[in-house]
Amino acid sequence: LGTVAFRLENRATRPHETHMRISGMPSGNYAISINGSPVASFSGSDQEQIVRVPLPSGQDAAVTIARR
Repeated sequence: LGTVAFRLENRATRPHETHMRISGMPSGNYAISINGSPVASFSGSDQEQIVRVPLPSGQDAAVTIARR
């Protein structure tokens, strides 16, 4: 697993913070990018983690989780 990419809908259409629940990622360090800009990082684990991610204004955002 090197990269996971998806689009996240922003129904509020204004900037705000959302929480992503992530689990089952292989050991390693991961970076989360929104529309190509790094916004957060976390370490892979079998345990569920909650990562706070800022969403920009607009209808949706391109989210990428990449192993470093």
